[in-house]
Amino acid sequence: MATSGFSSRADAAKTLRGVEKALYELVGDKGKVRSREAEKILGLSEEEIKRAFSVLRHMELLRAAKNPSGGVDLIPF
Repeated sequence: MATSGFSSRADAAKTLRGVEKALYELVGDKGKVRSREAEKILGLSEEEIKRAFSVLRHMELLRAAKNPSGGVDLIPF
């Protein structure tokens, strides 16, 4: 588990702010969220979701999985 120098995922999650925190909490609450659904719920652009997801993926807090319809689901690591 890399979590970018943090001793645990919980420690890494405590440092989140703004868009990253909102996206992380949304996925945590729902278990999985489609990328497009996250855009609508959070009122963010595709680019903003991608940027936030990139940070969360690097911290090993979220990962992506293709869904049967060809979209992307964001899920906890």
